Amino acid sequence: MMRWIILLVLCSSVLADEIEWVDPQEKILRMDEHVVRDGFIIEASDFYDNAVLITVYDHNNTILARNITYAGEFMVMDEINITVLDLQMVKGNIGAIHGINVTIDQWVKIQTRLAGKPAPIVSIIPYERMRDNKTIVRHVFSPGEEILMNFSIKNEGKAVLKNVSLRINSTLPLLSGERLNYDLDELKREDAEVITVGFRAPLLKERKTFTISAELKGNDILKKEYKAVDSTHIEVVPQIEKTGDIMLKKYVSEKVYIGDIAVVTISIKNNMGRNIDITLVESLPAGIEPLNTNLTWNLSLQPYEQKSISYKI
Repeated sequence: MMRWIILLVLCSSVLADEIEWVDPQEKILRMDEHVVRDGFIIEASDFYDNAVLITVYDHNNTILARNITYAGEFMVMDEINITVLDLQMVKGNIGAIHGINVTIDQWVKIQTRLAGKPAPIVSIIPYERMRDNKTIVRHVFSPGEEILMNFSIKNEGKAVLKNVSLRINSTLPLLSGERLNYDLDELKREDAEVITVGFRAPLLKERKTFTISAELKGNDILKKEYKAVDSTHIEVVPQIEKTGDIMLKKYVSEKVYIGDIAVVTISIKNNMGRNIDITLVESLPAGIEPLNTNLTWNLSLQPYEQKSISYKI
């Protein structure tokens, strides 16, 4: 068992300089006292002239490592760094019977640091467009339109994320020259990038919802894997075949004077003999602002059905 423990400490020490150690904490320990740090139990098991025996247990009190450590030295495991900052041996006289110039107090001051961990984040953000000085984010498209999606990737952790891969998945057709797989050497702490991918809304006869998903994956210096996922949905809605299939009327219900609130009503009727799903987007003249923030409606109409919607300006 001791042979395995020694190898563990030595092999991990090779990576000690590459690991990003974070969150330092200091603690003074006397004989058989311990401190708990991130699931590790660290004990001062014995003292020598200029050294201390440090024992590390797991939560089941199983010995993970044991090492005689001098002041200024450290012992390293995969996820924790234990440094001996100071060692003190206090001598004194406690009487002729018990001894003169004997050790009356011993303590060690240690610093513990944890291995930093990466924290990948991926977010799918629809491409934003400006219209009438307003930001428009679309989730509904017509057949043949371009669909641009931003894939934001970040490392919000405390260590570098290595061998980074971004895998995008969707049944939407890609624009020419676009791809779904991206690889990076690394994402350092607080690094962020945005990758824009273009799709094409396919030709359809009926409304259809498409899913776009993404997985960001990588590993830390110790080869432990980390990943993050995100997904979003867009809709493709066929256009009306010919004029007259849809009857649309818009009116204000009563006289309105300057400073009054007007109620605008839109009436829409399906003149076809089949069910349809439509998206209605209202556009207002410059200088007129809606009291309702949403001027986009998704409607389902049965054959020859009529519906009305209203908003205030």
